[in-house]
Amino acid sequence: MAGSTATGRSDSHLGPISSSDDWRRIYVFNTHLTLRQGDRQLESATLIADRVAALPDDSAVIVAGDFNAPAGRSDTWKATTEGGLQDAWLLAAHRGGPEFTRGDFGPPQDWNLGRIDWILVGGPIQVLSVETVLYNHHGRYPSDHYPVTARLEIGP
Repeated sequence: MAGSTATGRSDSHLGPISSSDDWRRIYVFNTHLTLRQGDRQLESATLIADRVAALPDDSAVIVAGDFNAPAGRSDTWKATTEGGLQDAWLLAAHRGGPEFTRGDFGPPQDWNLGRIDWILVGGPIQVLSVETVLYNHHGRYPSDHYPVTARLEIGP
């Protein structure tokens, strides 16, 4: 699919990964939803949820990306999680870094936007830790968003 644009198009990419231990498939989605909250974001969230729901039962699923909507309180978050995907930030045994993820190419400030970059999981996945990464090189940040990483354990 083509990359997302500020004009409202959203992207989702899916790639199954096979585990080397038991050849179990792990489904990974990477997405970037439009900046504009509303119908287009909800349509994209519904497409993701429908795609995940169509996977084989007990599939290990990871959905990550820039959702451009606050986790926990937006309609986009609700539409994406109502089918069983869970927010890694909420499940994590250990959390690091700030909860907000928009940095505007600078050091952390409380933008009061919430987490707009999420990692969602489904199936037999345990979230050991999650972190908002504040890496910078002499005050230069690589993105307008802080990356979010998670340490996951895939169960049988």
